[in-house]
Amino acid sequence: MNVKIKKTMFIGVAGLLILAAVMVISSSGAIGYSDSQNQTNGTVKVGAIVALSGPSAIWGESLQNGMELALTEHPNITVIYEDSKGTAVDGLSAYQKLNLQEPDVFVSSLSIVSLPLASIAKKDKMVMIVTQSAADNITNEYVFRYYTDANHFATPSFESPISPLKNIKKIAVIYRNDEYAKSVANKIQELSKEQNKQMVFLESY
Repeated sequence: MNVKIKKTMFIGVAGLLILAAVMVISSSGAIGYSDSQNQTNGTVKVGAIVALSGPSAIWGESLQNGMELALTEHPNITVIYEDSKGTAVDGLSAYQKLNLQEPDVFVSSLSIVSLPLASIAKKDKMVMIVTQSAADNITNEYVFRYYTDANHFATPSFESPISPLKNIKKIAVIYRNDEYAKSVANKIQELSKEQNKQMVFLESY
């Protein structure tokens, strides 16, 4: 990976971690934050549910690297990692393990993991920040999305002057059958209609 791109990605993920800390410190008690010992002594404990093994590990590793980069300048933040392996079942197990350690805020990545956790976080009144997720309807009063959604993934291909889509009239889409890809495929259909491009094929796998 290009060093400049990697550095930019890490800085963005570092911003995610700092955002989590700011939300806890500035809004403690506002919407169900626990009155933990962490908050009284000015520290923040983050429970991070990321894919550290399996096919999605490349995304989890980038997230972990970004968090570790942020920690070098924010010693009051502690992150505890649990491996979601990029699956909903393992993500739930990771959440349950972390919950026993009473984190102030959760961070979760990937749509397939974060979507089922969003309703659990709401039920438990635990703040969760999700990233690397474009799934629709993933946010609620306790769950917030950082950066990626379907619009971020699909729109540049339709608007960038160097995109090959600028000069074509027919589009075929093959997408993975999960919440992330469905959301992006729906956005592609919407943008295609707006720009009078014909969707000649749309199929999931």
